[in-house]
Amino acid sequence: MTRWPFLLLPLAVAGCSSDDDGGSSKPKPEPTLAFEADPKPPGVALTLRQKELTQDRLVLELVGSAVQDLYGVAFRLSYDSAALSFTKLDAGPAWGGTPVIALGAVKTPGLLVGAVSAKGKQSGVDGNEVVLGVVTFVLNQQKPTAIDFVVQRSAFVDVTGKAVTGVAFAGGDLVLR
Repeated sequence: MTRWPFLLLPLAVAGCSSDDDGGSSKPKPEPTLAFEADPKPPGVALTLRQKELTQDRLVLELVGSAVQDLYGVAFRLSYDSAALSFTKLDAGPAWGGTPVIALGAVKTPGLLVGAVSAKGKQSGVDGNEVVLGVVTFVLNQQKPTAIDFVVQRSAFVDVTGKAVTGVAFAGGDLVLR
């Protein structure tokens, strides 16, 4: 009869042991959205850069690289309309004090048509890494989505009214981390 306590002791110790490093489990953090810009192309380009990302809003800058005598930019951005809703397009600080027009509209869900341009007879914008416009979206869902320029429907225009050739465009992605 004295053997039972000795046999039960190893079973009791095994029953109290834990495989989770001390019995405390750490909750996994909820994934959050982050904006990852596509690599910046060389030469004259228009790229997207994150300005702000909150739980309910994404603000992206339209950044011009190696621009000379730029009078305006017209672009189309495609995105998942279940994830984002366009709210506004503003002119960026690159235009200085010159009168500027900034127009953005969505007639097809997931396709923003936008333009930012000087108004009247103006000198053009010159510079590298200049913010030409600011696009604001509402986050409908915490959902990944690509945000891409429709290259065939996007262009730079110089002060003479001619399309600038050789312009590259780079968007980005909302990703869960």
